[in-house]
Amino acid sequence: ATKNTVTNVGSPNNATLGGDALSGASGNIAANVVAGVGNSQQNSLAASSNTATGSVDATTGGVQQTYNNNTTNKPHTRRVYDVAMVEADISIDASGLKMDQIGDVYLDIWEGETHKGGSNIGHVDVDSEAQNAVDLNDDGGAFAFKAAGDTTLSGSISGEMPSYRTVYTFHSNDATLGGNALAGASGNIGVNVAAGTNNLQRNSLAIASSMGGSE
Repeated sequence: ATKNTVTNVGSPNNATLGGDALSGASGNIAANVVAGVGNSQQNSLAASSNTATGSVDATTGGVQQTYNNNTTNKPHTRRVYDVAMVEADISIDASGLKMDQIGDVYLDIWEGETHKGGSNIGHVDVDSEAQNAVDLNDDGGAFAFKAAGDTTLSGSISGEMPSYRTVYTFHSNDATLGGNALAGASGNIGVNVAAGTNNLQRNSLAIASSMGGSE
């Protein structure tokens, strides 16, 4: 496996050898269980038997290499949209409310019954120098008002409001050998269980038997 790029986004890789797998098996047993991407697996058996004069060879081999590979595991994200119910009560207490005019105010006086009807005969001065003037704003004003009693404004609102939440699905690699796997098995047993990316697995067996007689 060379120069491979793998990106796992919230994808679980699970490898399991369980239950009663290979229970009671005998002989040469090689099991490879793998989950993921770019995994290499090999099971090899070489056997040779000679009952005549001479020699005997049994050879098994293999080469597994992995380099310059890039693997990125990151969670998968998604938004789940919903609707939230909203209910609220609103209350505004205006007790002790005070109001004042802004700045000096001069009210014109005209002779006629309508505005600017006839000649301008003067004005009413309502600045802070007027009799019993109250200047709450310290800006020269003279008109000041105070609430006659307790005043409360109240109301309520209700409705629906869109909402969302972010859900993360994380990447996981799980490899399991459990249950009664290989229970009671006998012989040459090789088991590889791997989960993930770019795992290399190999089970090899070489047997040579010679019972040569004299020349």
